[in-house]
This record gives sequence, C-alpha cells and structure tokens, in this order.
Amino acid sequence: MSDENQQFEQTLLETMAGDKEFVAKIRAVRQFAYDAFDKLDGDKNGYLDREELIGALVSDKTSHADREFISFLLNNQEQIASAYEEGDPTNTRQGISRAALDSYFRIILNLF
Repeated sequence: MSDENQQFEQTLLETMAGDKEFVAKIRAVRQFAYDAFDKLDGDKNGYLDREELIGALVSDKTSHADREFISFLLNNQEQIASAYEEGDPTNTRQGISRAALDSYFRIILNLF
C-alpha cells in the first residue's frame, strides 16, 4: 500500500472512527457506484473517467442524492483508482475500475 493510501486511511481513522453515519454513507456510495457503473461508463471501456463523472454530475437527469455520490467519486477518484493497480500504476487517465471500487471500499469499511 502506498504512503498516500496509508496517510488517507490514518486520516479517516482519526476523524471518523466509530461514526455510524459515516459508515452508512460510505456503504450508500459503494452501492450507488456498483449499481450505476454501467450507466456511468459511457464509452464502455470498463472505467469511470473524470469526463464521464462530470457529465453525470451536471446532467439534468441526475438526482440530488446521486450528485452527492458522484461528487464523492470525483473528489476521491485518485485514491479509488490507486486502490487496485491495473497495468501501469502511473497511468491515471483510465479512471476508476470495478476492481478499484471493490478494493477501495473494502479497505475503507474494514477500518470500522
């Protein structure tokens, strides 16, 4: 695990430890990401890239709750994408894969 991921996890532990509301929100974001992945992946390349997430965020068809979930994914895109190394770890252009989502949320939820 990279130093950046360890630092991120430590920060979460210090600021959110024991916060049931936070855990519920993380689970809701995880479920949204799993359920909406295919819809958000507009080019069907297996990754949610920044442009796809921004497009969904500004769409009139996106609910307020879904915008919050998409904002979380955008704000944490680098950490989520780096939670699972696929191919070239320096290539962050691809975005968030299903494997990275699974790994990221498993790490975060295992902290609680």
